[in-house]
Amino acid sequence: MTRDPVAAAFEVSPHWLHRIHAFDALEIAPCVVVGIGVDGREILERSYEREAFPACWTVYGHLTTGGVEWFADFPSVVAAEAFTRQLRDLYPHLLE
Repeated sequence: MTRDPVAAAFEVSPHWLHRIHAFDALEIAPCVVVGIGVDGREILERSYEREAFPACWTVYGHLTTGGVEWFADFPSVVAAEAFTRQLRDLYPHLLE
């Protein structure tokens, strides 16, 4: 049986890509570890302090209806900025 190629593409695409036009901007923010979950994984939270030592840098998409949605985490601000530039090149409606 032949697999539907469109369905296969949707399965491997990021969750937000299918509705990229629901976003009007991108934002990069540092995230810090605030605890450990019951599953042993780190709990991350956005940091609003410039002097924080982030565990990662997170790219968020701003929803046109308000609020933000997580896109991806990166080990450095340079990597997050490169990802953001690539998205803006592909989707110019994502303002700076």
